[in-house]
Amino acid sequence: MRCLTIVALLVLTPAVSAQHRTQVYFKDPAGMKVYWFTLKNGKAEFSTTPLETPGRFNFVQGAAYRLKLTHIPGNPGLELFPTLEVHRPTTQPACEFIAHNSVPIVLTADDVNQVVKGNYLVKVVCLPTNQVDGAELNTVTGKDAVAEAARRGSVLIVLRIGNIVEPR
Repeated sequence: MRCLTIVALLVLTPAVSAQHRTQVYFKDPAGMKVYWFTLKNGKAEFSTTPLETPGRFNFVQGAAYRLKLTHIPGNPGLELFPTLEVHRPTTQPACEFIAHNSVPIVLTADDVNQVVKGNYLVKVVCLPTNQVDGAELNTVTGKDAVAEAARRGSVLIVLRIGNIVEPR
């Protein structure tokens, strides 16, 4: 009976444990500030302390986050309000990768210029299916970026940026 109790506790423990997270590495552009919606006194508002790039944060998997990007080099006063989707890994190699690595996000000057011009930008980071040792991620952009990334492998994160200048 004692063994059964221990086994039952071991089986139940994962359900009680903390949610799985993905570490996102906001790599470039250096000096950009990243905020995200949080709940403060039951009210949703942007975090008061930003993450400055390069910087990392552990986001809960299976969630979408409303971000606010400021201090974007070469764009004084510009604020962007993208959505970051943090996917749950769907394959064992992706689970192992996420357990030991961060997922980088890089916004290039061209990416920012496309958004400033009124274009909709989608960047997807995925782990290719045929990846073996020395895992290397793919970043896919474009009209069908999510579908293309899913075709290549496991989608890890999706960043969507449009020309909204204030959050709704």
